[in-house]
This record gives sequence, structure tokens and C-alpha cells, in this order.
Amino acid sequence: MKISAIFCGDIHLRDKKPIARTDDYFSAMWEKFMFIDSLGLKYDCPIYCSGDFFDNWKASPELITSTIEAMNADWHSIYGDHDLPSHSFKLRHKSGLTTLAKAGKVTIIKGGHGTDKSSSELPKKAKAVNIEGRKVLVWHVLTWHKELPYPGCELSNAKQLLKKHSKYDCILTGDNHLPFQVKYKDRLLINPGSMMRNNADQIKYKPAVWLYYAENNSVEPVYLPIEEGVISREHIEIVNERNERIDAFVDRLKTNFELSMSFKQNIIRFFGKNKTKKKVKKIILNNLENG
Repeated sequence: MKISAIFCGDIHLRDKKPIARTDDYFSAMWEKFMFIDSLGLKYDCPIYCSGDFFDNWKASPELITSTIEAMNADWHSIYGDHDLPSHSFKLRHKSGLTTLAKAGKVTIIKGGHGTDKSSSELPKKAKAVNIEGRKVLVWHVLTWHKELPYPGCELSNAKQLLKKHSKYDCILTGDNHLPFQVKYKDRLLINPGSMMRNNADQIKYKPAVWLYYAENNSVEPVYLPIEEGVISREHIEIVNERNERIDAFVDRLKTNFELSMSFKQNIIRFFGKNKTKKKVKKIILNNLENG
């Protein structure tokens, strides 16, 4: 069966290394991006990105130049909320994604840009992309399947979006970094997930792009090359340990000695009954003197 297109989303090309990564992050980022680009060339088909091409609308000249040099396939994208200053479509002329379009490296898809995460309403100018006779909507909207994106989320799930926007054969969404596909009757919604593992909770995540077959309106994942053991939770553990120490300090203040009318005297009495680093004592006492 002929491959009609490649679907991806939430690429988040960036200048700064995520705190959770312990490897050569930028080598990994470009390896994946060029892998996607090579698939477009291999199958001689367009690549559609559902937004957040860059992690920040104000991508550096170096990052934009490197991106231009890495793009050889037929790329198409909408603006994600990260691609728009203040999430404003009117300010898109400032976006790094606009620079890629001006350089002839990407075709901007009209309409389904991400501006309001709290809304499941399509922008008025959204237009379907025709992929071999199939009407495909490319939309940067936060939707979900099975797993809520955050507690108390009231946004439409994938099946609700399919039911509501019934004139489209396929809806390609972005913003949620978890991948999923949902079928409703003979129609499809595909959320590709993020290209990179940027957060500690993505230790087990396997990034992929999706081959789209217009003939039967289906997709098939192609998993991107990854290296195991490059995601760290150390920064989270450090914060948790610090918070636990603060909580313990407060508890000892409450219970370990008899309170007096003077807050300063209480602190000094606390130091007398609890082992405290000299540097910490000095900072606290200096602040009490200057407070």
C-alpha cells in the first residue's frame, strides 16, 4: 500500500538542553529530526507537523540556520502555541517558523494554529488538507485518549473531537506529548506525540512518527532512534529532599523546644538544641538583624 504522508508533531527544536537529559542532547535532537526528514525523501511523500516546530517562537539564528540546513523533504506545518509570541496568531511574523516558510523550507497550513489551550473550537479559517482525496485537518489542540493530560481536565477527548468535526476523514493533532490514535466509524484522529524525551516522566517513552495511508485512512508508527539511560530524575529528587528538610526543620521548630515571646530567642534556642551549619546560622541571624 502506498504511503501518502508522514505525520509528526511537537518537534520542539530548541537551543537549551532540558535538565532531565544527561547525554549529548543536541546530537540526539538532530539525529531524530534528520531521520524524519530522510523518511520523507525515502517514501517521496510530504511531512505534516501538527505544531510546536520550535520550543520557543524566538529561535536563535544559529538554530534556524541549522534547521534550514537539515530540511530537504517536503515539510508542512501549522503554528503551535510555542511557535507564536504570546500565543498570538497576529504576531506570527516574529516566529522562527515564519522564517523557515520565507526560506522556502516549510509550507504553512492555514487555520489550525494553537492559540487557546482551553478551547476545542476550530479557528474560523481552518481548512482541510487534501491528501490523495482524504480531507485531513491539521490542528494544534490539546486533546486526550484514556489518560487525562492533567487532573480535572474538561477538554474534549479524541472521540468527542471526531464526532464534532465529522466532515474530516482524519484529524492530526498536537500539543499532547503522548501518542495515540482513535477510530470512530471509518474516521481517524492521530496524535503523534513529541519527537524528544525532554522530561523525567518520559523515561519509558518511545518517540515515533506515523506513516499515513490514505487508501484505507490508517497509520503505522515508525519509531525514532533513541539511546537508553539518558533521562535523569536527580533534579526532582534534589528538590524533594530539600522540601523534606524544610518540612523537618519547621516540625522541629514547632515541637523541639519551649516557645518564648522572642522569635530571635527561639531561633537561638533551636540552634542550641539542633545541629545547624554555621553558614545557615549566619544567614538566618543576619536576616533577623536586618529584618
